Amino acid sequence: MADVFISYRNTPDRRIIVRRLSTILRAYEITVWWDYGLEAGESYRAQITAELANARVVSPLWCAESIHSPWVRMEAELGKDKLVPARLQKVVPPDAFEAIQAADLIGWDGAVGSPRLQEFVRLICKRLGRSASAPTDMIEDLGQLPAVVPLPEIAAIVSPPLAQSSGTTHDYGFWERQWEKQGAGANVVALRAIADDAPRYFADQARARIAEIEAEAESRRARLRVSHPWPIR
Repeated sequence: MADVFISYRNTPDRRIIVRRLSTILRAYEITVWWDYGLEAGESYRAQITAELANARVVSPLWCAESIHSPWVRMEAELGKDKLVPARLQKVVPPDAFEAIQAADLIGWDGAVGSPRLQEFVRLICKRLGRSASAPTDMIEDLGQLPAVVPLPEIAAIVSPPLAQSSGTTHDYGFWERQWEKQGAGANVVALRAIADDAPRYFADQARARIAEIEAEAESRRARLRVSHPWPIR
């Protein structure tokens, strides 16, 4: 299990930033987990729940997309007692997290010597109870990495409250309740509705459950064909 769990809105430009952050943190002998580490064939929910529970620091990266993401909000809520957030753009974090000090990585270009990055590292190391220092040769090597394109500048954005109505794509609570009702069952119609409309986490879980149901049905048909080789009327 990793020291730091990074929660972010998964898009190509943000993955580049998260990859650079994790590379730099490893130079400080800090282990990092982000969704690049999801193992194929294993339950997303099981992996993420385990990593969140065991991480000593949870770092949500706030940007224009992540403040609207029920997925990032859920991870931040579960790790609320050990948060070290950072802002990648000029946004106000969701109400529940607005009072928690966030490092300022607005406009960060990936430079290891950036004072803003160093403050982020300092906050993480403080939470971990260790010195914010790394081997000089490692820092020099990281200094040779190409620049990262910062996220674009935006006007200040305030995150909306979590949706309270039912059935919208971004209503995390609604889809969580739907998954709790349908996840262990065999109602393929209900599961397909989750797969088509829910946030990614629940949609992926629903697709996996549908695949299990279909595999079980095919297995039953195969056993029936073996036990009754003549045509079934």
